[in-house]
Amino acid sequence: MITPLGAFLGALATIAAVYFLGRRDGQLESATLLLGGIISASFLSAMIMFLVTTLSGRDLRGIVFWLMGDLSTPVPTSLRWILTFGLLAGIGAIYTTARRLELAAYRRA
Repeated sequence: MITPLGAFLGALATIAAVYFLGRRDGQLESATLLLGGIISASFLSAMIMFLVTTLSGRDLRGIVFWLMGDLSTPVPTSLRWILTFGLLAGIGAIYTTARRLELAAYRRA
């Protein structure tokens, strides 16, 4: 139960970091938001690669399958609630900032 919660909190922290990197003079511009996302993704990818290089054989195989999207284990009920809340929060965030992110055409459709 701790791992999914930690992953969710890490994702929220990453979203917050991208948001704060994307702000410029109090404004949220799509170009700076995109660059903030690229910077965050590159940094987190480097961290993951560092962790992968420090793992042994069995652990390395497990993390590689996990990074590729291993869905062999069933999703716990508590994780379903976190996924549902995260999905609704994400949809709400996109809907409320659609005009500022120049997604107004998708908002009307």
